Amino acid sequence: MYWWYENSKVCYVYLHDVPGASFPTESDNEKYHKSNGWPEWFSHGWTLQEMIAPGNVQFFNQDWQSIGDKRTLACTLEEITQVPSYGERAFQCLQLEIICMSDDQSIFAWGEGYDGNGGQTGSILADDPNFFWDCGDMESIDCDEFIEEIMKNVTPEEELY
Repeated sequence: MYWWYENSKVCYVYLHDVPGASFPTESDNEKYHKSNGWPEWFSHGWTLQEMIAPGNVQFFNQDWQSIGDKRTLACTLEEITQVPSYGERAFQCLQLEIICMSDDQSIFAWGEGYDGNGGQTGSILADDPNFFWDCGDMESIDCDEFIEEIMKNVTPEEELY
């Protein structure tokens, strides 16, 4: 999905719970009590990839009136999402959010990017979405099968801790 958003020309965000003609710039727990003081859209699991990936994100209120874009709202969006507005390590922030919301360990199954410039970054997280480009053939295995496969490559002198 990340690539889908990244390749879009524009991402339109409809904030159904924003009645006014301007984007909320301060947390309001009374108005947005179900979603930590901000419009509900910011509490969804897909929000970060919709924010990070596209170059152009346009926000609309409940009447489909334009109330700002990603560039002009950068400071407020940084406050809401805790993702720096300059985007450094933004993809890693997205991966951390996915890890918090899911037990799908395929998030760790990345390698070199399609341009061959990927590889180990010193982190368990990928620096760029293209590091996942060749992961479509992955298959899930259960824990016992995984341990059995690992043990095939461990000599009796080695110990696993």
